[in-house]
Amino acid sequence: MMHSRASGKANWGFAMRPVGIAFAVLLGAAASSAAHAGEYATAAAMIRPVPLPPVKSVMHALIRPVPMPPQKHEWQTASASNDVVASFKHNDGSELSVVCNTEDKRLFIAFDMPQAKWTAGQGFDVSALPDSGHEPSPSYGIATAPTQVVLKFDTIFDVWTMGQARDFFKFSVGDFARVFPAANFRSAVDPVLKACGDHW
Repeated sequence: MMHSRASGKANWGFAMRPVGIAFAVLLGAAASSAAHAGEYATAAAMIRPVPLPPVKSVMHALIRPVPMPPQKHEWQTASASNDVVASFKHNDGSELSVVCNTEDKRLFIAFDMPQAKWTAGQGFDVSALPDSGHEPSPSYGIATAPTQVVLKFDTIFDVWTMGQARDFFKFSVGDFARVFPAANFRSAVDPVLKACGDHW
């Protein structure tokens, strides 16, 4: 009986050994994991994230606008086909041109207004009013396109009136009007007048 009890105790002890070994292994693994976790936490504390600049500031740094040279607005003289032209164009596209057709030596004035919706063939009262106090030059123009009116008769007087302005003159066509500078107007128009056999 004692032998069987001893044998039973021995067997029980032998049977418990694997459990104890497994428990010890688990404890060791846990301790190792805890140690590694501490190392990871320490490493994470040492490695601090570098703050990145906002995306907008990065884009502004990469894409810098190229400054454009200022556009100089003044009367320009040019030749096109059989025409010699002096013109001034505003930012909104409105433009006044003094033109000489060198074939028939005819002087005419063209007024372009992108905002207009004229009917071709429609007539308009036209006037040029200088700031010098001279009387305005009443004239008459015909729409050649939805956005253009042309003066073909007695235009030399209109040009002379515009040339009397000190700083500016107002050019009116029907309900539309624009102010044009007097600076370098005469010098720009002079080649046009000469092409038509005239002068200031």
